[in-house]
Amino acid sequence: EGVSDVTSSSATLSGSVSSTGGLPTTVAVCYGPADGGTNAGGWSNVVTLGVVAEGAFSNTVTGLASNTVYHYRCWASNAAGVAWATTSAVFATLSGPLIHHVSLIGGHVSPFATWTTAATNIQAAIDAAAAGEVVLVTNGVYFGPGNRDLSFNGKGIELRSCNGATATVLNCGRQRAFRAVSAEPIGALVEGFSFTNAFVSHAGDWSHDGTILIREASIEFRNCIFVENEVRSDYVTSSTEILSAASTGTVPRSVVVRGCLFQNNRIGGGGWTGIGGGGGYVVANGQNGWTSTNTVLLVENCTIVSNQFYSSQPAGGYVSGVQCAIDGARVVNSIVADNSPPRAPVGWSNDDSIGVHMRRGRISHSVVQGGWFTNELWIVVGSAVHSNGVAFVDAASGNYKLSWPSICVDGGSNATWMTGASDLAGMPRCQQNT
Repeated sequence: EGVSDVTSSSATLSGSVSSTGGLPTTVAVCYGPADGGTNAGGWSNVVTLGVVAEGAFSNTVTGLASNTVYHYRCWASNAAGVAWATTSAVFATLSGPLIHHVSLIGGHVSPFATWTTAATNIQAAIDAAAAGEVVLVTNGVYFGPGNRDLSFNGKGIELRSCNGATATVLNCGRQRAFRAVSAEPIGALVEGFSFTNAFVSHAGDWSHDGTILIREASIEFRNCIFVENEVRSDYVTSSTEILSAASTGTVPRSVVVRGCLFQNNRIGGGGWTGIGGGGGYVVANGQNGWTSTNTVLLVENCTIVSNQFYSSQPAGGYVSGVQCAIDGARVVNSIVADNSPPRAPVGWSNDDSIGVHMRRGRISHSVVQGGWFTNELWIVVGSAVHSNGVAFVDAASGNYKLSWPSICVDGGSNATWMTGASDLAGMPRCQQNT
């Protein structure tokens, strides 16, 4: 008997049946913030475990409040009567991170500790949060000041939605969506949002910009949707992308894009001179020309489809710059398909590319469509590259899930975090073993 595996929101409650008298015996666990004694109606929670045998039993309860004292007591019942444990046991949940709430109908009373006092814009809750704390956003379409060009301002906090990206939309009103430019540490997280209608134009010489701008910082975007955003390069040597990461400092940085969808975005790439030029990408790791020396960019379990590249080079006879889906990233378990064909200036050497719709990176266990000068379909599974046998459920309707008998099914690379995880559709991340 006793309590084990206590966290800020769960605990495993145990007991034992000393004797059943040979009769089928039902056991229940009662728990709550108040001791209900031997009256089941006095307990706020009663969990019936069904018929159990003699010996030990346990049950894990979830949804507990953090930093709270709880009582629990067990009873057993059979045809001979009801027997309660001799005494109630007491345990306390661990302290959890302080949660700052955001709701369109909140009271907007800082520090936004309840749904009643929730902030009505996201940046206000971010500003109220300290390192290690959580900003939790409920359903709605968020727009206007405080819901675009968001920034953690150097803090390692988590920005999460309650019910995922399809229920929580950030309409950026043709402005930037998010920036992490203040040395945000590993552990900074944005999870479960749709970013739409963001726009950035950039005319910096030999530099990059994006609707998601990450410079000298570490952050993870998880289970987010980026749809119908636009970036445009307005100078011959400038480059733009939907998500732009880079670090040229001495501190190593980690940027992770995991379980995200990039679809129907528009990317206007820069021009090209005799010695080089700009470009346009969906996701890129670059700054100051092509250099990003200290950021590791991981694109994992992502789908990058139906994005459109267009030429935005200025007047003066310049040709279009480099345009492709991914630049300078490690790509794992991802699908890149049906985007505009990649472009490269005539006569430009692509010796540093790997021959698919990306340059300067590593790719494994992924489907990537479009080489530099072809529109072939490449499947990279481990070290093998294939050019046939891919099957999607319904690509014409935008459903790029793999379907049987695609050779890519069961061709993914499992990671520890995938156990029990869900995809953007709420389905198990791992199916058919991978």
